[in-house]
Amino acid sequence: MSFHTILVPVDGGSPSDAAVWYALSIAEEDQATLVFCHVQVPVPGYLLDEPLPAGMKMDSAEAVTWWSRHVLVRARGRAAQLGFDAEVRSLRGDPVESILETAHTVGADLIMMGTHGRHGAARALLGSTTEGVLRRSRLPVLVLPCATPECLSSHVDTHDPGALA
Repeated sequence: MSFHTILVPVDGGSPSDAAVWYALSIAEEDQATLVFCHVQVPVPGYLLDEPLPAGMKMDSAEAVTWWSRHVLVRARGRAAQLGFDAEVRSLRGDPVESILETAHTVGADLIMMGTHGRHGAARALLGSTTEGVLRRSRLPVLVLPCATPECLSSHVDTHDPGALA
């Protein structure tokens, strides 16, 4: 199966970064168009890889717009390193709805997402955009599990022999 247009929702986290790199490898093989999107929501402090510009408050609309631009520029830059001219879209609204609408609008035939691998209370409180997209999409959705050492150490039961399978 080959893909023509791959939509990759990005949020700046490690799972999202992994999805970017994996999407690039598939796009390169299939000569597919890449579309990165980011849904503007309040900036989670744990995702910041650099400080906000001076005087900008974390919960301001300005910070949300800045973060969206930052995340999309970074994803597009990674694509450019491999010779891709990826499209980027900054979205507003419900994350699941926005991602699914964008997939339809751009004619995506694959959505590729990372997941933070949250469990229990964290998942109940924060929800799961990836799960929402999986449940509602009529397109194939490729989900990449969180594989960073930080995620593995805090979310994987190392006593379960099947946890890393």
